[in-house]
Amino acid sequence: MKFSILRHFRSAYFRAGVLLLTGLLSAGQAMADLPSIEAPTSGGGGGTYNIAMGYLKMGALAVGLLVCVGAFFAVAHAIITSFHDIRRGKGEWTQFLLYLVVGIILILFVIYLATKASEIL
Repeated sequence: MKFSILRHFRSAYFRAGVLLLTGLLSAGQAMADLPSIEAPTSGGGGGTYNIAMGYLKMGALAVGLLVCVGAFFAVAHAIITSFHDIRRGKGEWTQFLLYLVVGIILILFVIYLATKASEIL
């Protein structure tokens, strides 16, 4: 039993090695005609520094959008939790409406800030 498991392990190891070697040898041909990397839209002219700063600005905008998504999920969670409390009889409709109105205002404010930040960057 021990030798058959070892034999299966060796054959699987050999097949993985052959597959990896084949992939490495054929990857050079696949990467031969790749297009050049485009400069970021918010970057300046030429130069490595300007391109890096353009990508940094785009990354900062992506982080800002992730913050917007996080704010949206936080508001949605609070509203759903408040509605769940109402269904169990532990909450009130005024609390639900308060969460709803404040949540909508918060989401609009975060979107406004993200828009202003994208204009500044």
